[in-house]
Amino acid sequence: NKQNQSRWSTNGAKTSAMNGLTAGGAPETTDKPEASQNPEATDKPQSTDKPQATEKPENVPQTGDSAPLTLSTLMLVGSALCVLALVVSAKRRRS
Repeated sequence: NKQNQSRWSTNGAKTSAMNGLTAGGAPETTDKPEASQNPEATDKPQSTDKPQATEKPENVPQTGDSAPLTLSTLMLVGSALCVLALVVSAKRRRS
């Protein structure tokens, strides 16, 4: 390990020469654009129109759910009251 470390640390020139090369040995290309003396002017973006409000369609399809919500809610509350009454009566019997 020490031999490898000393070999690589003394070959700094080799390492710097290898930087920037690809696997094939060709210089690596960069995506950075080159600066120009006279840059071209860009066009101003066009303004867009505001989206229009969506209109409600005339024929809205039915979902098929026509169950009354009130009846279901009353049944749920009634069931909860029955369970509560059973729990209270069971506690009174034990004491």
